Amino acid sequence: MQPFAFDMLGEICCQTEGSVVVSPLSAAIMVGMLANAADDDVCAEFLAAMGVSDVQKLWLNSYFGKLQQSLPGIDKEAKMRLDNGVWLNSGSGEPARATDGYVSILYNDYMTDIKCIDFSERSSVGKINAWICERTGFDDVVKNIDRSMAALWASTLYFRGAWTKKFDRSATKKSPFFLADGSCEDVDMMHADNVGAGYYSSIGADGGMSTEDAIQSVTMPYGNGAYNFTAVLPAKNMSVRDLIRSLGAGGWYEITTGSSGEGMRSGSFGLDIPRMEITSDHDVSRILSAMGASSLASGFVMPGLGLISPVGGKVVQRTSISVDEEGSEVKSVTAGGIDGADRRCYVTFDRPFVYAVWRKAPVRFWRSAHIWDRTNDGWVRHRSVRCDAAPMHLGCGLESAMRG
Repeated sequence: MQPFAFDMLGEICCQTEGSVVVSPLSAAIMVGMLANAADDDVCAEFLAAMGVSDVQKLWLNSYFGKLQQSLPGIDKEAKMRLDNGVWLNSGSGEPARATDGYVSILYNDYMTDIKCIDFSERSSVGKINAWICERTGFDDVVKNIDRSMAALWASTLYFRGAWTKKFDRSATKKSPFFLADGSCEDVDMMHADNVGAGYYSSIGADGGMSTEDAIQSVTMPYGNGAYNFTAVLPAKNMSVRDLIRSLGAGGWYEITTGSSGEGMRSGSFGLDIPRMEITSDHDVSRILSAMGASSLASGFVMPGLGLISPVGGKVVQRTSISVDEEGSEVKSVTAGGIDGADRRCYVTFDRPFVYAVWRKAPVRFWRSAHIWDRTNDGWVRHRSVRCDAAPMHLGCGLESAMRG
C-alpha cells in the first residue's frame, strides 16, 4: 500500500498547485468497497491501481478489517477511528439490491451495514452529512444527491495525537519559509532545542544534520510511540515532486526503518518546523483514472448490487491536518456515488424561473396574421405575426414573489 500512497500524492501534486493533504488509507478503503461490488475485470483494475493483484482481494478485505479493529486501541493516549457507511437509494425506479455475499463482506471486513434511504427526499443529504460530521467534524461534504443515484459510500478517518515531548508555545516565532517559486513568506515556526526524535540523512548520520545536499527527515512520536509524525526535507536542489517519487520508489521504507543503518540517528536535537493547518478537496475519480482505474468514470457493472448495466461513478475526498505545539489532528472523508439504472430525466424547479399560461391554437385557426400597409402603389403586406401559442399570462418565480 505504500507505493499507492505516494503514487496518489504524486498524481495530486501534478494536478494541483499549492499545499495539499490527502488520505490514501481512506481512499483505499473506499476503492476496496467498490471493487467488491464490481465484476471481476473491474475489480482487478481497481486493485491494480492500489498495487494489489486480484488474487489478494480476500487478503486486502481482511487487512482493512484488522486495521479498523486494531488501530483505535494501540495507543490509549491518542484518538483514532475508521468508519464506513453505505446507503442504497430506496426511492429509485429500479433500486439496487445488495447480494448476500456483498452484505457479508461489508459487515465482516468493512465493519458496516447497508442503510436504505430515499435519495429524492431533501433530508437524505442532511442524514449523510450528519453521519460524516459526527465522525470528522466536516460540514456539508455532500452538497446534493441526484435522485437517480443508486448508492453512496463514505469512508472516514479521524486521528488526534499529542506529542510525546511537546513544543514550548512561547518559543514559536515568525520565521521565513521559502516557497518553490523562490518567494518567501513568514510563518509561525515552532522551535525546540531538545526534541526526542529519530533523524535520518541520506548521506549518513555522520554527514551533519545541517547539510543541504541530502534528503533529511525527522520522526516525532505521539503518546506511547505507536503513532509517529515524519517530516521529510528534500535536498536543496531537489523538488518536492522528485522527493515524492523517491519516497514511493523505496525511500520511505529506508527512512522509516533505517534498513541500511547508515543514515539513522536517535536522540535529542534542535528542530524548527512550521505550525500547519491545511484542508484539501480532491476529485479522487480523476486521480484514480490517471492511476489506471478508468472504469470508475467510464462505467462498469456491479453484480454485488444487482446492477448489470454499466454505471458511472464519482469519488471525492476532503482531508485536513493541523499541527501545533501540542500535537496533530487529521481528519478525512472519501465519499463516492454511482448512477442508478433509473436514467429518467428529472427537472427540479428549485431556483427562479419563468412561466406562462397559454392557449394552443386549434388547427382550424390561423397560425399567423398578415399586417398590410397602404402605399401609393396600393396595399403591400408588411409583415406576418404568429398568432398561436401566445401567452395569456406570464410570470417569473423570484425569491419574494414565490410567497404570495
